Amino acid sequence: MKDELILIDGETYSHKEIKGLIESNYELAIRCDRQTRFIRALKLQNEELTEERNALLDELTTIKNMSMFEFGNLYCSSESLEADGHAFARSLLGKPMSDEDLAIEAAENSYKPYVGDDF
Repeated sequence: MKDELILIDGETYSHKEIKGLIESNYELAIRCDRQTRFIRALKLQNEELTEERNALLDELTTIKNMSMFEFGNLYCSSESLEADGHAFARSLLGKPMSDEDLAIEAAENSYKPYVGDDF
């Protein structure tokens, strides 16, 4: 029984070959399980990203259908939102404002003129 051969479906295999096939099969099963879990995670992430994309497309469609005045009232109506509205409008035009530009604009918009009661 040095290295007895086993006949399977007309082919002969040694004990070492069968043991190697079993080990390879086990390793492949582990890899398959890992990849199955990875694919499942990717599908979940894809669903989340698809929902986010659809929400953004709905918002973009809403914005596209607005008049200039509706857009201004929605995004530029209060002083606190004014800088954000301007930055958003610029980003839609492909010219996003830098942090420095935002700081300058905020400083410019914070000026409040003196009236007679201030003295």
